[in-house]
Amino acid sequence: MVNKDLTSLVEQLSVSSDKDKHPYEIAYNCLDMLSANYQVPEAVMDKCFRRLIPEGFYEFAEFLLVEYKKVAANNASFGLFELYIYYKLNRQKKFEEVWKSMAGSLDELLEKISVDCNERALLHVRAQFCYKIGQYEEAFKIYKYLALHNMDGEDIEVELGCNERAALGFLSPNRHQDVVTPLNEESYDLLFNESIIHSSRGDLEGAMVLLQKALELVKAEENEGDLNLIELQIAFVKQKQGLNKESRKILLNLQSRINSKSELMPIIKTNLLSFRDLSRYNENTNLPLVLRQLDVETVNSCNTGKYSHDQWKQLQANVLFLKLFANSKFRSKRTMLSCTMSQYSKLVDDVCLEPYKVQAKLLYNHMKKSIAADVSKSGNGTLLLAIQLQIKIGNFDNAIRLAESYCKKALVDDPKLSSFTRVMSYTLVELYRKTRKEQLLKKFLSNLAGLFSSETASEDFEFWKFVGFQLLALNNLQDADKLFIALSAISPNDNLVKSVVGKDSEKSIYLKNMDSLVSAVDVNNLLELGCKPFERISQGRKSTVSIVAKKKRVQKKKLPANADPNRPVDLERWLPLRDRSNYKVKKKQSAKQTQGGTMNKKSEQNLDITKQKKKGKNKKQGRR
Repeated sequence: MVNKDLTSLVEQLSVSSDKDKHPYEIAYNCLDMLSANYQVPEAVMDKCFRRLIPEGFYEFAEFLLVEYKKVAANNASFGLFELYIYYKLNRQKKFEEVWKSMAGSLDELLEKISVDCNERALLHVRAQFCYKIGQYEEAFKIYKYLALHNMDGEDIEVELGCNERAALGFLSPNRHQDVVTPLNEESYDLLFNESIIHSSRGDLEGAMVLLQKALELVKAEENEGDLNLIELQIAFVKQKQGLNKESRKILLNLQSRINSKSELMPIIKTNLLSFRDLSRYNENTNLPLVLRQLDVETVNSCNTGKYSHDQWKQLQANVLFLKLFANSKFRSKRTMLSCTMSQYSKLVDDVCLEPYKVQAKLLYNHMKKSIAADVSKSGNGTLLLAIQLQIKIGNFDNAIRLAESYCKKALVDDPKLSSFTRVMSYTLVELYRKTRKEQLLKKFLSNLAGLFSSETASEDFEFWKFVGFQLLALNNLQDADKLFIALSAISPNDNLVKSVVGKDSEKSIYLKNMDSLVSAVDVNNLLELGCKPFERISQGRKSTVSIVAKKKRVQKKKLPANADPNRPVDLERWLPLRDRSNYKVKKKQSAKQTQGGTMNKKSEQNLDITKQKKKGKNKKQGRR
């Protein structure tokens, strides 16, 4: 038995310390109360959770759930605590298990006309969990439902608007009209999240206007944490606009002002390093020093609770790239990027010094063997890297061979088309178009159209819409007809599909509607804006080498002082005699005569002994 009574223990739990002077005493008091075997352990455990969770003791709260599982099972309200704890600890499997036992299917819950307080709390935790693991579509769907069913004001409208826009900022820019909550310009949180949506759409000027308004509001409230966050976003937008000096000035100011242990510090250092040229061929680049400046230990120690899913992935990707080109060793993790880099560093001895041709050859031979052995274990990231290296050195034929060999085996093994098979299909279509291989492109698209079904179309609607338009571009109306009619049945509100199919969607593509689509297009205006006309794909490559004619040297005409103006000037007066047109080579007569041949007169005179000169008498030579 414990020495203290229940009343004193509960009073200690009720005391809140902002500076966390005695954080572990809370945990020990909880254990003392639960081990005392009081008659109402549920009330004690509820008090423990309400004290531990706000303090951030999620690991200890999980320990209590496991240790006193029977006590937690007797009370259904503990399920919400359990969900929240697993959400904070990023235990995805545990969270899904508890969610299924408590709420069941999310779609069924969202189809209800109204929800009670307990169900609203479950939906909030689910939306936060989805946002944390990167399922932004599901998170946005939940927040939109909560905003539409907030007639009684159970939730604060501004908070719902912020959460709704935070999830939408990672989705397609064209879905901004789906927001339910109105924009309240008196809330800097709403303005901040609205600016992120504008920047994702490419409207940087609109994003900057919203951020300036938010900055004025947060300065009035003197909230330092939100002020730093808004200034960091302003620096990012200015960098996207090309105002590097202003952006760098803001980042340096934040770096000097913010605590070094803040979760914003790795983002600030990363953005500052992005201004530098970190090329592997730059002699002034010291990548191990860059890793030290980035403070990789701090980045790795931060958990995903401090960053969004995309921010965490980007930070980890930056660290991996720097380690790779610094020739540092790292372990292969679950992500595709880390597995690819680990395999890359094993195949290539020195990533920084090996030429691209050598690297491309090594990866091509490796992937060729891997695909022939087993497609599923070939390594998706390594295949993409091998294709990229072939394109880098200009060897498009090898890039096409790798993509073709993968797609041929993958389409046979997986007719439903996995996500990576669709990625490789995109890549192969682009390679065919780049190298102008029209016949191979037609054959590949026809094979894809043969695998089309309503089930595969519902999994990736945009991919099959892309295939349909490619078939239209190649004038394959039969397969395109089948795709677009099925796509119009799956998504009747899609404007592009609707414009192609037209009114007669049950029979065939309404080609007469094409004239009305292009009637309002101003071709001259498009050409003035810099748009290039489409070129017909031909199998033969066009020669881009043109012969440049040498320019002849034009000499200035010069005449002597006593030149006769009436007499024509010899244009070849400056040329050597042998180069002039009137120069004739004198033929030399050979001394040899063939037997029976004709002689000239000079040769006959040389043979006449009477005309030869007499030689003088030889003087008598003396004795030797």
